[in-house]
Amino acid sequence: MSVKPWDIYVEELLPIGYGHPLWMPEPDSNGRQVFIGDVGWLKAGAFRALFNSMEDADHPTNQEKKVPVGFQMFRPSDLSI
Repeated sequence: MSVKPWDIYVEELLPIGYGHPLWMPEPDSNGRQVFIGDVGWLKAGAFRALFNSMEDADHPTNQEKKVPVGFQMFRPSDLSI
């Protein structure tokens, strides 16, 4: 089985330490960009968003695929470091 180009891209750039590099960082076919707080998965080097953890469940961003049962919006200001 041959190695996919997006896997090579990640293998080379991930150790640098700036997050997970995306082979296809452009907005998806619906024109949706990737935002801080997005939860989803990677497929063929592109990010597929499910919902945004930093937006309310009723926010338009979270309406297409909905949020999980028991969802609570993530608020970084609530963290104590």
